[in-house]
Amino acid sequence: MATDIAKTRDEIQSEVFEWLKTTRYASTSLEPLTGGSANFIHKATLTSPLDDGSIEVVVKHGEPYMAVAPANMISIARCVSFLGENAGSSDWQLIQQNIEAQCFKALSDFTVTQEVDSHATDQVVTFHASVRTPKLLLYDDLTNTQVMEYLPKSTNLKAYINWHLNSAAPAELKSQCHALGKAIGQYISAFHHNTDAKLRETLKANSQMQSLKHMINYDWMLDRVGQFPEILGDAKSIFTAVKEMALKELEHEKDLKITHGDLWPGK
Repeated sequence: MATDIAKTRDEIQSEVFEWLKTTRYASTSLEPLTGGSANFIHKATLTSPLDDGSIEVVVKHGEPYMAVAPANMISIARCVSFLGENAGSSDWQLIQQNIEAQCFKALSDFTVTQEVDSHATDQVVTFHASVRTPKLLLYDDLTNTQVMEYLPKSTNLKAYINWHLNSAAPAELKSQCHALGKAIGQYISAFHHNTDAKLRETLKANSQMQSLKHMINYDWMLDRVGQFPEILGDAKSIFTAVKEMALKELEHEKDLKITHGDLWPGK
């Protein structure tokens, strides 16, 4: 059983803490963070500040099972290297292609900033909206651990909207929201138009994650029909057709495009 080999969260935290001592990111403390399902995520307070003055980083550690459900095995391939298919036939090299790390590297190339002036008051106020991904600082293939930039003052769009944009939202927020929405749209557009072949090959190699996402998105969707037949009974044939369509897409993956599939206001 997976649970027989799964480490406790305290054991993993202790191991990660000891590993950090061997790196530039040695820390005085390691605090578990909420969020995510596959990896164990911590915030580390550094012994010595980084060059930019930062004293905190995020540390993500992977095990061959889901952090939130140790009974669910998941390939560590999402964290390890593999021999790239695009290597030359006479000179095969071990290409470091950690799937998550490569995604972060690709995303770090896209930063979109919008600037807009608001004239809703007597004074002109300039708003700046930037959309980018936290930087990957270090990846260790042996321990399946990533060190990433920590953004302590960040918030998600849902929380921002609920806090600021109630029915009595001031008019000057209109320009600010327009800048933010435009920045997000341009960021997604740039991502979809500029992802390179290297990242595409990296994602294609992660076939187990593709199967897992297919199960979660489509098999579980069909399961809800049995759970709520009065509400979803009439939609079963549609759900089945959508599932079969997605399965056929996986069979012709060379024609697929990369999409930023987890962008929603709660992120």
